[in-house]
Amino acid sequence: MAEGINQVLTISSNAVAIAQVAQSLRPNFEQQGVTEMATINGTNFNDNGIDKKKLVGTNADDSIYGYAGNDILSGLGGNDYLDGGFNNDVLDGGAGNDTLYGGVGYDYLVGGPGNDRLIGGTLDDALLGGTGNDILYGGSGNDSITGFGFGQNEFDILTGDIGKDTFVLGDVNSVYHLGNGYATITDFSLAQTDKIQIKGVLKDGYSLGVGNWEGSNVQDTGIFYKGDLIGVVQDQNITKLNPNQVFISASYAL
Repeated sequence: MAEGINQVLTISSNAVAIAQVAQSLRPNFEQQGVTEMATINGTNFNDNGIDKKKLVGTNADDSIYGYAGNDILSGLGGNDYLDGGFNNDVLDGGAGNDTLYGGVGYDYLVGGPGNDRLIGGTLDDALLGGTGNDILYGGSGNDSITGFGFGQNEFDILTGDIGKDTFVLGDVNSVYHLGNGYATITDFSLAQTDKIQIKGVLKDGYSLGVGNWEGSNVQDTGIFYKGDLIGVVQDQNITKLNPNQVFISASYAL
């Protein structure tokens, strides 16, 4: 291991929890447990010599690079930059305005509290912005993109790019972005069979409306729940499409 890095034989409960979440969301992950944990005492650390590792930052502004191997990178506090590199990684920015880049592999990115920027990279990734106003970019692959973190006044920007992406506006228990705030979906693509995930079905209190929320000359589609704007499909009118082509339910089929 690099000089100044301590080997730890036991893994923190948070590391195990993050790994378990990643395993449940990404069956492609092949991590069998983290064998080494590196605690970063400085503010910039590169590692390319450990196959499976957990790298933990500080409450300052850290830059952490995973390179090869299945990594768990945790930034803790501060405005951090985390780069998973190759293989299947779990990145957790923690508190602060963080930038997370998954790289090549099936990656799970969590921004945490703060205004974060998450970039999935290649293959199928899961992105979770957390609280704050986040910018999420899936990259190539079939990505799951969730900006909401159960905070107040969250304005998130969701971009899928190439692949069959799922933009998440709700789960089986909750409708996301209620109150002041909403998610903007910048590149919804029917041709790529993108989907927007909601709680329940469209007839359960949802409605669609056309307007201009994003400032361009092209009309957007607003997604409302009981009159509350929760999402905007930018530069597209999806009101006349078959709902089954656009929406999927987090609880049961539309």
